[in-house]
Amino acid sequence: MSHNSPKDVGLDYQESFSEKDEHKKVKWGSREGMLNRFKLGIEKVNWSDTNSWVDVGCGTGSFIDLVLNASHCQNIVGIDVCVDLAEFCREKFLDDKRVEILTGNFETDLIDQKFDLVTSIGVLQNCGLNIDTALTGLVSLLGQGGTIFFTTKNQNWNKFTSGELTPEDAHLWFDPNIILEKLRNCGVEVEEIGGFLPRENRVVEINDSHTFYILGKLK
Repeated sequence: MSHNSPKDVGLDYQESFSEKDEHKKVKWGSREGMLNRFKLGIEKVNWSDTNSWVDVGCGTGSFIDLVLNASHCQNIVGIDVCVDLAEFCREKFLDDKRVEILTGNFETDLIDQKFDLVTSIGVLQNCGLNIDTALTGLVSLLGQGGTIFFTTKNQNWNKFTSGELTPEDAHLWFDPNIILEKLRNCGVEVEEIGGFLPRENRVVEINDSHTFYILGKLK
């Protein structure tokens, strides 16, 4: 599946926003799977060196919420293409001066802004952008020596390559090797890549899961 534009993605999530549970508002399969991805980010990122952070595709702000309880990051921006999700998130952090929530497209609405950290959890597979544009856009938000962390979908999962299962077409799937090459071409040195089982909260060999994560640094 591929949306025509980020605007289409925003409209799509406005439909799911009516769901009661936060994980369903952002189309996660389970609350545990959603939160465990965020906890992985908290574990892998060096938050002590992070003063400014942008979470691309911030959804309901659950990741930001967890980080606020686990770090001292003072300059946090969340951005989402869905008007309703961004407003929900904005209300959640209304009284916290450390957090700014924006509605818009990260590749056009954060021009000239630089951050110590850029994260994007489960966004690349459904952001309305081709992978080259999306990765280039994320890296462009990094200051020199900045860190990027994201999770996305693995088309090389061994259950796919063995023929046991076929990738669902609800979102895009990626070859991790191609993602690695694209990041290197953008000047990112990949420090860690692995598979992740969200519901089990467990890091595994990269092709032992449908989800993989990457941690890298702009050289």
